[in-house]
Amino acid sequence: MARFDGRDDSPFVMSGKAPNSKQQKPSQARDKAGQAHIRARSPRPRRAPIQSRSRQTVEVIVEAAGQLLVKHGRAGLTTNKVADRAGVSIGSLYQYFSGKDAIFGALQDKHRAEVLPVIEQTLHSLADPEIDLVDAIVALMRKMVGIHQSAPARMRALAEDLHEDTSPAELAVLVQATANILSARSGRPANSLHPTAWLACVTLTQVGRALVHHPPEVPAAELLDSLARMLCGLFGELAQNAPST
Repeated sequence: MARFDGRDDSPFVMSGKAPNSKQQKPSQARDKAGQAHIRARSPRPRRAPIQSRSRQTVEVIVEAAGQLLVKHGRAGLTTNKVADRAGVSIGSLYQYFSGKDAIFGALQDKHRAEVLPVIEQTLHSLADPEIDLVDAIVALMRKMVGIHQSAPARMRALAEDLHEDTSPAELAVLVQATANILSARSGRPANSLHPTAWLACVTLTQVGRALVHHPPEVPAAELLDSLARMLCGLFGELAQNAPST
């Protein structure tokens, strides 16, 4: 499968250009899937913190913004409030951030940095035919549940106030990379697997986002069992047609 992108930090969303018409080799698809980084469209800090003290100042500002986002929402958050909560002068804040949108961008980046290693660990394994596809995906979703449980109010605020949708081009990249990896596992042409890849990408993107930001009032174990059954139905034919070793 292709990798997750955290522009919205959910699984199976990729960043990058739309795929070209040439089919990639399985190893290329895996590498592309593993290298598609989470990128944000929000403004970045105006000055990169280099020294330890500067990095600490930026971290304190971003953490203060996260606390205020939960309490006041995006509309109620101001740079003055952030500076006051962080215990820094407004001038110090503006040394690193041009405004609150840049702070929001850094807050999103911080969240993605927490999610990305969890996602990458799974995605690097998905091209390996010895790894059970369904088990790997369900294990990833279980970790997504854990991310929400670590800071539920923060996760909800990030979704409700700083949400960014996946573009059609990003989804196209993801579907192509996913189809290529499914092709390597099943021996079927990648083009014939686009419907399956599209269904997997769209479904898992939405499920992953919901598990991180708005988990349902259903026991996680029951939900993941249902997800596993659904994925077995989606990928079952591929497993039957997998090339023998």
